[in-house]
Amino acid sequence: PLGARAVGQFKAKGLAEKLRADFPHILVDHYDIDVDTAVRRHGDLLGTCQLVVSATGSWAADTRLDAWRESTGSQVPVVYGWME
Repeated sequence: PLGARAVGQFKAKGLAEKLRADFPHILVDHYDIDVDTAVRRHGDLLGTCQLVVSATGSWAADTRLDAWRESTGSQVPVVYGWME
């Protein structure tokens, strides 16, 4: 989905840039960190999001994100996907 321009780039950054270009009316942030770090460092911020996109393709990462949602009672929707 990102094409050749994303080669050598963090995919979170590439996906955020694509979403910003495709949907300029929304605010998109990205973090070039693993899910465990995101939950530990930015759990409060994640809880304020209207949508979280998890495109890691990692069952372990997705499970960690699910555990965060359950432990905090978060109702933030999460879209799961992966890029190849």
